[in-house]
Amino acid sequence: MILDIIDTLGEYGPVFLFCTSLFLLVYKKTFVIYYIVGSVINILINVFLKLVIRQPRPKEHNHRFLKDYGMPSCHAQTAAFSLVFIFMVFQKDSRHIFSWIYLLYLVILINSCRQRVKHNFHTLLQVIIGFVVGISVGYLFYYMGVKKTLGLIKYKIDDNAPI
Repeated sequence: MILDIIDTLGEYGPVFLFCTSLFLLVYKKTFVIYYIVGSVINILINVFLKLVIRQPRPKEHNHRFLKDYGMPSCHAQTAAFSLVFIFMVFQKDSRHIFSWIYLLYLVILINSCRQRVKHNFHTLLQVIIGFVVGISVGYLFYYMGVKKTLGLIKYKIDDNAPI
């Protein structure tokens, strides 16, 4: 009973982290935009990598709805993206509550990864690769948000060129 609840929380962990991140970033306009755009691009990267790598899910996997490829794990990738992005945005915040938020994000990430391996949705390697890709993309979009905030990214003035 309790393990079923923990598994369900692991299954929906990335969605919870996404919604929580939007709530935390609501007053940081630039970062919320980079978070949303980064999340969409992160998922597109996941789909692209699955189509390129084409590594199947574990042989013991018999879930009738998941017939796609397993490398990398989208759950691990999206949860890691959220963890790194939120950690980087609020790393200098002195409020003690963020230590608990980081811990909560980490626990949800680990639980999601554990659930994916336990139920044979992914191999451990697929989860680890998803984790690494998510961290990389999360940091990249945080870095782009910082550059935009500092005024180092400027939009190109339209020169009326056809392309």
